[in-house]
Amino acid sequence: MRRTFLGLFILSGVLLGSCSQEQSTVKPEMLTQEEVTQIRQEIMKHMEGVVEGIETNDPEKLFRDFWRSDSATFFLNGVQMKGFDQIMNGFSQGMETRKNTNLELTAEEIVVLDRHAAMHLAEFTNAMQLANDTTVTVAGYWSAVFKKLDGQWKVVHVHESFNPSE
Repeated sequence: MRRTFLGLFILSGVLLGSCSQEQSTVKPEMLTQEEVTQIRQEIMKHMEGVVEGIETNDPEKLFRDFWRSDSATFFLNGVQMKGFDQIMNGFSQGMETRKNTNLELTAEEIVVLDRHAAMHLAEFTNAMQLANDTTVTVAGYWSAVFKKLDGQWKVVHVHESFNPSE
């Protein structure tokens, strides 16, 4: 519940601030259960591509559905990357040091806010075999904000935080 509230708080700021090109004065309509189910299925399909991109160390697959904008944001354990190019470059460099990656998502939740906005929340464990054959495993929390832009779902904001080391 706390994650959902925090995620919704972050989402409201992201949607109000970063996607102003799509602002509308139309009042939100109630969604049917079928519409909510359809949106959840669409977001899960996009998340399958994200996981595949991480596990294959392929930044093109990973960021295929990201918003190609200077306003896109990614917070990685408190470090902000802003703009699609900075996000893509940062992850591409990191992926070059990995031989193998295994990502497991648990406690997944998709929060549908309206026809044009949804969030994906999850806990993750990411085991990475590095080029020097050492294995590093990190676990934490993930949230991704999706917005429908020009008829396509795009990731406009991501947050990823690691659990403290024990």
